Amino acid sequence: MEHVTWLRLQEAARLLAADEQVVAEVAHQVGFESERAFRTAFHKAFGCSPSAYRSRSRTSHQSHHVISEGTGPERAGSRGGGLRGLGGRAYPGLDGVKGARTLDLAAVANARFSRGARPWFGDAPLLGLRPTLRRIHGVPFRILDEAAGPSFVLMRSRKMARDETGRALPVEVSIPIGRRVRWLFVLHACAWAALPVGLARYVFRRTGGAEAGIVVRALGTAHPEEPDGSEANIQDWYFGYEPQQWEDARAWNLPSSRDPAATPQYLYTLRWKNPDPGVPLERLVITSRPEVEATLGVLAVTVY
Repeated sequence: MEHVTWLRLQEAARLLAADEQVVAEVAHQVGFESERAFRTAFHKAFGCSPSAYRSRSRTSHQSHHVISEGTGPERAGSRGGGLRGLGGRAYPGLDGVKGARTLDLAAVANARFSRGARPWFGDAPLLGLRPTLRRIHGVPFRILDEAAGPSFVLMRSRKMARDETGRALPVEVSIPIGRRVRWLFVLHACAWAALPVGLARYVFRRTGGAEAGIVVRALGTAHPEEPDGSEANIQDWYFGYEPQQWEDARAWNLPSSRDPAATPQYLYTLRWKNPDPGVPLERLVITSRPEVEATLGVLAVTVY
């Protein structure tokens, strides 16, 4: 089953468990051309009809097939007016702080958001992200112009090993920093992340050779309070996955400028607080795990 179809079915399962929409309306809302095609695909995915699924989920009060909302991280949309509120609340401690520097990713960028035969993560384009200095969660991020060249860094995975020209995607990318850093923020996204898994690592190399690191770990279909999901800090970008808010990682909803009513698209910010800010950081090294399907894309990096 295609990734996009599976995500649509997950969203349908959530809708069936949450409200009283008729099956035909749910099928249309998640993008199926006919109710019959929807019913066939749903039965193949969940082993029962949409109506039976709804009855079962109402009886148990919790469906094991629907992506969990969770109580550990703050549920996206629980404050600030729903999903449209994602992105407005700044990380604490940034008010009045100056000295932000956006790192230049042009030398290592290798993919585009919406242009080419296989943009973004290869299955659907990312729409509505304009080249600009954009403030997200209180942090300024520099978005590259895809009309001028590649606009983000796409890392190698089992699902995406090569770009549209046939060249191998990188397993490691190095971005120079060369300054003292108190905080480092990353604007990134992931795809093909149905399983809870560590898909990449950010390594912060200091002058003199010492280093620190963060594992980029997808939540997928795990519950945030389960062992598999307790250390997650990113979620799949597509709408079928419930967006999450953690202390040091937050979802940002990017509505399509071409179609404001389109399904939401989620990017994430990640915050790293340097435990040794007195020693200059030489570079940020991004490494991926090419043996897993979950795929990382890095759009921007900002340091303070």
